[in-house]
Amino acid sequence: MLAATVHAWLAPSHFSEHGLLGAGFLAAAVLQTAWALAARAGLSPRLVAAGVAGNAVFVAAWLLQRTVGLPGAGVPEAIGVLDTLTVAAELSLWGLLLGLERARQAGVVGGAALVCVLASGMGAH
Repeated sequence: MLAATVHAWLAPSHFSEHGLLGAGFLAAAVLQTAWALAARAGLSPRLVAAGVAGNAVFVAAWLLQRTVGLPGAGVPEAIGVLDTLTVAAELSLWGLLLGLERARQAGVVGGAALVCVLASGMGAH
């Protein structure tokens, strides 16, 4: 929800820069909010896969925009505090979901699963 909130908050300013970029921010906010609400009901393997894939796409878009610029969105942007915080949240969730899925596949439950999830989340950083 942190990443969704930042995307929603910054969407208007990105619309003024470039309409497509603003639409991307708004889409990211909607998708991340929908995913978080669905995750509250339980993490199915399909929802975990969607979270992993979605966050990989968001982080890749951020990386492209900070290095070469997104197609049609102009020159690369400087790295700032809010985008760094957002990417850190996305990478943390990505790592936690991968760890959770590995624990599920291995049949690990309880405290051992928590250790796997936390270790995977730290590894993503």
